[in-house]
Amino acid sequence: MLTEYADPFRDRTRDLISRVNPYLRLLRDEHYLPLLHGAQLRHAAAAWRTYFDTAGMRELRALLVEIGCYRGRNLLEVAQRFPQTACIGIDLTFKRVVLSAQAIYAQGLHNAVSVLSDARDLASLFRPDELDGVICFFPDPWVKPRQHKKRLLSTSYCAQLAKLIKAGGFVWLKTDNRDYFIRATQALRAQGFCFTGTVPLELISAFEQRFLAERRTIYRVVLINHKHVPMHGKTHALVRDGRIRRPQG
Repeated sequence: MLTEYADPFRDRTRDLISRVNPYLRLLRDEHYLPLLHGAQLRHAAAAWRTYFDTAGMRELRALLVEIGCYRGRNLLEVAQRFPQTACIGIDLTFKRVVLSAQAIYAQGLHNAVSVLSDARDLASLFRPDELDGVICFFPDPWVKPRQHKKRLLSTSYCAQLAKLIKAGGFVWLKTDNRDYFIRATQALRAQGFCFTGTVPLELISAFEQRFLAERRTIYRVVLINHKHVPMHGKTHALVRDGRIRRPQG
């Protein structure tokens, strides 16, 4: 049995104080926001297709997850570009999740939702071979050697991703930490992920903008889950079509 602290569907807002947290008041007053946590997340995780159908989306053809969606900038762009792809943004910071949900609602998108959860619980949220792709931009690098065990993209976590991502699905990783990049890439390749030469949609996070301004080196890779079978032409268009670029203005 899961303990209180291990339950991925526990109410993470329970200890927040509404009188000092305007985002908690906002969430309680505006029940229409596309935001899932606690019991609501439990029901959605058991049937994502039903959730998005109820939200107004039709013809769900793919399911993508962004780990650490921040305030939803990239999540919204992917959802707008690919209306038949369900886009799920996961973040542990309550303010970011609420702001992402507000942005989704303001754009009138039925194929996106903001989720308050720990990305380490991904196996509780999705079934094997359910995901078409995972976007992970600038996860905490935990730079000190004694902190490396806290890194999200560990060997065991990459094995979990290999099970959840279908054949032909992808992991798109960006980080400014070379050691993390090498270790994560090696862990994914050990699970059957292979390099791709595609140039993905140009998504630039707030962290990347800051790092580029500081002239840091950004390490990027898209890895395809081959699962030991030919995957030609089956990868999601997000990472298959290098002609797509962020619109100007």
